[in-house]
Amino acid sequence: MKRIKRVIAQLLVAVLTVTVVPTPASAVTASDFISYARQFIGVPYVIGGRSPSGFDCCGFVWYICNRFGIDVGNGNQTSQINYGTPISFNKSSFPAAIQNMKEGDLLFFDYGSDGTSDHVAIYTGNGNIINSENGGVLEHTLDQGGWPDGKMWYSLCAIRRVLASSVEPSKPVLSNFKNAGTTIMKLIFLSRIMFKISFGFKLCV
Repeated sequence: MKRIKRVIAQLLVAVLTVTVVPTPASAVTASDFISYARQFIGVPYVIGGRSPSGFDCCGFVWYICNRFGIDVGNGNQTSQINYGTPISFNKSSFPAAIQNMKEGDLLFFDYGSDGTSDHVAIYTGNGNIINSENGGVLEHTLDQGGWPDGKMWYSLCAIRRVLASSVEPSKPVLSNFKNAGTTIMKLIFLSRIMFKISFGFKLCV
């Protein structure tokens, strides 16, 4: 009898132990991403800087992205431009240039008009960016800053999306529930068989 009780207990544990499918990790939100970047406003510009003691443009972007596990490589802006999803944009005017931008996008600028990226910044929404430039980490509109003409959007050459734009709500994994139900039915069937064998009487199954 003790053996039977022990087997029954083991069966109950097996039935009641349900594997929980973990919810996928939430994507980094633009709000968290930008809020973290803003903590470093005022940090001085340092060539090759990659720490809160001083940043250059790509070092700043790398540091913020690295904090959230976003891969943008270990190089400068000419290599960072190869990461993320390319976003098309209209460069005909300032309002048109920002039409397809989303908060958290990386913006690249070609000041020399030679086909290579000279600067990188993080878009913070409403036509604004945060970046490390000569004056240190600053947030300002795309309609100012930069060179040689003082309007950064003139030199905008690429937009890269490194944050997920949306996350689908978690849904029940129906196949797992079906599998769990099948397993429970099998365990019940086996338990009845065990009782039948142990006690020698007929069970309805």
